[in-house]
Amino acid sequence: MTAATYISSFDKAGYSRQGNFANAEFDLTYSGAALEVNEHGMSGLQAEASLDDAVIQEIQSIDGVRGVEALKNFGIRFDFPKQDEYGNDDMVYPLSGEEVQSIGAYVEEGSADPDKLMSGDYVLVADNTNAEEIYGWRYQVGDVLTFHYYDGTQMAQREVTVLGLLNDQYIRDNTNLVGWFLMPEQAILNFISYDTLNANLLVSTEPEKEAAVGEALNQMAAERPELELETLAEREAMDAQSMTTIFGTISGLAAFIMMFSILSMMNTLITNIVTRKQELAMLESIGMAKGQIRHMLLGESLLLVLATVGVTMTIGTVCGYILSKVLYNMGAYYMSFRFPVPFALAYTAVLIAVPLIITLISVKSFSREALVERLRGAEC
Repeated sequence: MTAATYISSFDKAGYSRQGNFANAEFDLTYSGAALEVNEHGMSGLQAEASLDDAVIQEIQSIDGVRGVEALKNFGIRFDFPKQDEYGNDDMVYPLSGEEVQSIGAYVEEGSADPDKLMSGDYVLVADNTNAEEIYGWRYQVGDVLTFHYYDGTQMAQREVTVLGLLNDQYIRDNTNLVGWFLMPEQAILNFISYDTLNANLLVSTEPEKEAAVGEALNQMAAERPELELETLAEREAMDAQSMTTIFGTISGLAAFIMMFSILSMMNTLITNIVTRKQELAMLESIGMAKGQIRHMLLGESLLLVLATVGVTMTIGTVCGYILSKVLYNMGAYYMSFRFPVPFALAYTAVLIAVPLIITLISVKSFSREALVERLRGAEC
């Protein structure tokens, strides 16, 4: 029942819409190959082939486009001498002015003083738990790092200090975060010569014109080799394959457990009836009709079924509900509890049918024997 609840509560569309596709059908971004080829990485592409307002306006002019959202990131390489880490590629998330003022609510250690952040000499660190899993150490308030970046004309460097550490709730509330570091967008723009930090353009469309918009965006990406287009349709196709495998495994395990419980119940019913053969024969000898005996055994079987269904539905549903809520609170927002009605009905029908069939077959088998033989305790 827990497995069935998990499957029914799993929102396939919501799963595919995680991250950049939450409100968009297309993601126009720099290709991995272009990032590798450009000697300055992300910041080099942003300076030389920016996804600026002109590109956004070109996309907005396509018939069927509802909106374009720009995601911003600043590509860097950083040195962390304290942990003997040098030349690590990463992204700095540019905070808007509003985010700078509100991010203090997520600080678990240190501070998020707006004035210090705006100086460009301080950064915030998020997802420290993941950093510890990868590197074996955690960033600490006061740690000093050196950022290497392309300022639009040459490689430059800047020494920054960790001002504050953000809690895990920030990660759950901000799915667009790519790297460890956060800094005000205006502070970043103050030490580079190019005007935009756009790294992704998320395009939302009218449903009936999605295919046509996709063709136009593919043409645009083909004309600019540094770009690539990712689509929600492709994501859904890939996710469908993985979900088929996952759900197949879960369903197979659940079916095995269900069959095992049904076989156990069958064994219990058969043993119960066989061991009571003399008792049933005695009841028949003192006047109880075969129909009455059959009805009595069927009633006992139904009581067993009701108890089994009640326990399974109650405990299984509660466990499934808790599992859905735990996963949701951990950031799996595609989990939304739904009671698995089809499975519950099918499971109940099987549990009712099996005991009834076993009882009827057993009673019919006993009726073929003479009453005297059954009273003597003869084996079937």
